[in-house]
Amino acid sequence: VRVFDDNAVESAETIQLAYTLSGNSNVLQGTSNQTFTITVNNDDSNPLVSGSTDLLNETWDSNSLATNNWTTDVVSGENRLGVYSVNADNMAGYRYSNSDQINYNQALITKVLDATNVTNLQLDFKLYWDNYNNTNSCSMAVDYQIDNTGTWNVVHVFTNTASFANGNTTVTNNFTSSSALAPLAGKSFRLRFRFYGTNDYSIDDVMIDNIRVYGQRATANIETAVSSATMYVGANSTAHFYSPAGKLMGTLENISSVDLGCTTLQIDAVGTGATPYINTANASRTTQKTHKLTFGNTVTNPSYRLTLYYTNAEIEGWETATGRVRGEMTLIGSPNAMNAPVATAQYAL
Repeated sequence: VRVFDDNAVESAETIQLAYTLSGNSNVLQGTSNQTFTITVNNDDSNPLVSGSTDLLNETWDSNSLATNNWTTDVVSGENRLGVYSVNADNMAGYRYSNSDQINYNQALITKVLDATNVTNLQLDFKLYWDNYNNTNSCSMAVDYQIDNTGTWNVVHVFTNTASFANGNTTVTNNFTSSSALAPLAGKSFRLRFRFYGTNDYSIDDVMIDNIRVYGQRATANIETAVSSATMYVGANSTAHFYSPAGKLMGTLENISSVDLGCTTLQIDAVGTGATPYINTANASRTTQKTHKLTFGNTVTNPSYRLTLYYTNAEIEGWETATGRVRGEMTLIGSPNAMNAPVATAQYAL
């Protein structure tokens, strides 16, 4: 079976191989292991966009643990985890229910959070603690686990005997931590909110809400040299073009049912200045770096969206040369190279 690599960012796909017997033969078909499944895993990713990014933002508005793929781990005791209404607000956590639980240990666990190319990770959440008394030690620990395997590491522990006042009290705290998540930068991980204690008689509610895990995503590595990349672009698909050096050149989104075929995107001129276009006036100059797009199939007026990537230095050079600002930039096209245009043939894309 020959599998051709495509450019789509997608979930894993499967191919199932089977066979049938025909004609005259003494061969008998087996009774087990008569099919074989090939799994084709995704090896493509969306271009990175610099700036703040959320890995998790949970408000429980859906009133469900399933919406953001939370799981539970009930080590001991009756499962008392869930999404509950607290003062007309949805929260998730542990709630006392009629009978005491001795040595309980239960946890809410996030899905795997991917912090690849993310730094300055931070965790924010609201903790609602309704304390009945301090007779028994009841705690909630926030832990993390790298790569979905191995040891859970403690971020912070709250206890009714140490963190909150004695007696029947209700406390709402906003918790923020950045240094505790520093080891997770660039990794995949899960967070766990673990509720445990000697006897849950001493608490009514321990809830968490407005959970946000976020950080700074690194910018993409953008190509600045003359380069070329070819990708197959089928109907209603998106292609990210990377140079042979693995640097980002552009993104083509085909928004039609037309097959564009094996399409080539080239960087055919480079630099951090500006190039005369239409006339020699500074304000009419294009960026010095230009691209050429060539469809693999013959198509007439296809519908597509094209994103071209520039470094800050390339854009600043154009701003300096033209006296204009980046907010005025417009994507234009020409049947000729941009440094040798036909004045009547330019058009905005």
